[in-house]
Amino acid sequence: MNRFIFLPISLWCFTCAAPLMASPAAPTSQPASGSGFSFLFSRGKIAQTQVALEADGTLILVWVEKGAAGTALFAAHRKTGKSFSEPVMINETGKPLSKYTGDEARPSIAVGPGGRVAVAWVDQKDDILAALGSAHGAAWNQPFLLNRDGGRALQTMPRLAITPDGVVHAIWLDARIAPEGMDEPADLYYARVADGKVTEQNLTARQDSSVCGCCRPFMEAKADGGLEIAFRNTSEGYRDIYFIHGESDGRMSDPIPSSPPVWKIEGCPVAGPILVEGRAIWKDGSASRWRLLASHGPDKPPEVVVDAGEEGSLPLSPRRLRIPGGLSELFLVSRDGGTSIHRLEAGQWKSVEKGLPRWVTGAALANGKLVLVGTGKGKFMSMEKRVTWD
Repeated sequence: MNRFIFLPISLWCFTCAAPLMASPAAPTSQPASGSGFSFLFSRGKIAQTQVALEADGTLILVWVEKGAAGTALFAAHRKTGKSFSEPVMINETGKPLSKYTGDEARPSIAVGPGGRVAVAWVDQKDDILAALGSAHGAAWNQPFLLNRDGGRALQTMPRLAITPDGVVHAIWLDARIAPEGMDEPADLYYARVADGKVTEQNLTARQDSSVCGCCRPFMEAKADGGLEIAFRNTSEGYRDIYFIHGESDGRMSDPIPSSPPVWKIEGCPVAGPILVEGRAIWKDGSASRWRLLASHGPDKPPEVVVDAGEEGSLPLSPRRLRIPGGLSELFLVSRDGGTSIHRLEAGQWKSVEKGLPRWVTGAALANGKLVLVGTGKGKFMSMEKRVTWD
């Protein structure tokens, strides 16, 4: 089996073709020289661009570059009213990242107290590595392994969170029980990083079925120190979203379905969930059209947040906007005609911003200013604008 299991051809081809139907935004979407991002415009082939905001408003930018020496991971930061720092390479020289730079497999970034930053990624051996940064990502310690199997299994799609106590938490998809080269059967693994030690556990060890081997899981740290996890599970031919509730000390619940069975599908849809207002939101193709669904509990059918229509698509999975020190309840929706921003208002899902560029893969919001980043044809793209709805 190949690295990923894909959708049946009728859905998969339509999804993959969608990003090719519209050209990336023109260079005029890039900020003018002096706006801060110009140092990236002349760099090599860039992918998987993301942003995060620290509590003091410092903007941290993380991206992947493909070069002659392989795929490398970089970071830079910008304090309020200042210019960006010089880019710093996070991975070690001679130890490149995985060559696969699909959006679902992007590195993960999390911010913590006191300028602490954590990043996790997949290396060329399909291991999950992480590094801890200080001074807003200006300095990074030596990368270390999160998975403890010591083999050549396929591990992918890490997600990080830092709880208020400073403990770093990671989850990822792990196919160590699968035949070599296959991504299923797989489990959802978790690692707790504290006091210089990595403690690993299998969060789905007590279930007989595999998790979905190529849908990115989601994890969020709560203000009370708890952890909320959402991931796509499999059960009796269905591939739907499940929850796990955890604590900073590593205690975890068993997986709980977020809805009744919805999508019966033979292959992986490459469509991971997010959590918004305690509800899962995910891309779904069960009605032979692409929709975003929101959970209402294990006994209630999910509601439709966005319907792309019979001929439309949702090229990327949804993702949360970053705000100082964490995640906003606002989220990005990628559609054929561009990107929009949505949130829950008085029990209704509403769009607060439309017509944003289609290339957007990361967004941050602070002090009424929206920062958008992404890539187009391997080049860095960005835009900043004032908004009134934050």
